[in-house]
Amino acid sequence: MQKLEPLLNQQSFLLIRCFGHFIVETSHKIPLEWQRQGVKKLFALLLIYPDGVSVDKLKESLFSNKKKNQEYNLKTLIYYLRRLLEPHIEKFEESNFILYENGKYKFNFESKYYLLDLKEFILHYQRGLNAIKEKNINSGYMEYKKAAELYTGDMLEDIDLIELEGIRESYRKYYLQILLFLAEYSLNNNIYENCICYSEQILTYDKYEERAYCYLMRSYFRTGQKNLVKNKYYLCKKVIEKELKIKLSRQTEELYKQLMKI
Repeated sequence: MQKLEPLLNQQSFLLIRCFGHFIVETSHKIPLEWQRQGVKKLFALLLIYPDGVSVDKLKESLFSNKKKNQEYNLKTLIYYLRRLLEPHIEKFEESNFILYENGKYKFNFESKYYLLDLKEFILHYQRGLNAIKEKNINSGYMEYKKAAELYTGDMLEDIDLIELEGIRESYRKYYLQILLFLAEYSLNNNIYENCICYSEQILTYDKYEERAYCYLMRSYFRTGQKNLVKNKYYLCKKVIEKELKIKLSRQTEELYKQLMKI
């Protein structure tokens, strides 16, 4: 997130990292310490619902196994969250971050005092997508590359909430789409080391993606490593045919035969 660095010298800023482990840092890059897991989960819920979350929904999500004192417990978590994000806030002072409107608690996405990796990721993804649609492939590559650098792990991977599963999967799909483009771009521009790196990253998230194996086979062939072409082909064949119980695509089979004949 290098592009965010110039803003971090302002003390009121928070740097919110949701990819990988959930980390919130001050402007001095000091991670905030979650006093309670409930506070961490509460903040995660507020970040994934831009329109806010009703009191009933929060109680259901956070206290499904604790029927007593849910209202009090929720207010306690809200208090701790506000104090965590803004330790110098006065008792009745309005928060820059946590709002209550029309029966819902919400994160103030209009605030100028935070930076969120999820927001930056989508921004670069959309810019890249638009550039590619307009046939500006190089600009699309640069935007996608910036988005990929932000994705340091699945969204909020250390938080176990059922509400996160669908959203987490959506971000993962965006990331895989980005990696496939970056791998193909690198291959077409003879940047084989990058192509190999992106392709291997794809396979860490989806080991059944045949296109990644094909990018690897082409890259190893063009760098004179036919033994690795063979290795990747048989690994692909094993994963697809033995685990999925289906045959490799005709395109993959024909590519391997073509490369091994040359």
